[in-house]
Amino acid sequence: MPQFFERKVWRSSREGLLITAGLTIIFANLLNLEGIAVVGSASILLIYVAVNVAHLRLLRETKANPVMLWLAILVSLVFIFLLVDYEVQSSPNALATLAGVFIFSFVAEGAYRRRSERILRTRT
Repeated sequence: MPQFFERKVWRSSREGLLITAGLTIIFANLLNLEGIAVVGSASILLIYVAVNVAHLRLLRETKANPVMLWLAILVSLVFIFLLVDYEVQSSPNALATLAGVFIFSFVAEGAYRRRSERILRTRT
């Protein structure tokens, strides 16, 4: 990996690992396997949508095929819809867990940004 990826974002690189380990322990003890699988699957799909949307914004630089990017976004959104639809019918508790995790994630990120006064800079 390039040297750029070795830079530390926080004072040391342990905080992210400890936060992730702590949340993993909490989820493993409080949720059943289905709830963990739903949260993981939906998270991956949403990340994939976000990455492809970001790629669309950089289309001039990457010279990628926009049809493939839109297709990837569309297919991912369809699978998110199917996942949510299935969970509504089979396990509303897993769906509630998913909603809670995403709400918590956005609230925690917003609180962290306000507290640390960290801003996202646009790419130049």
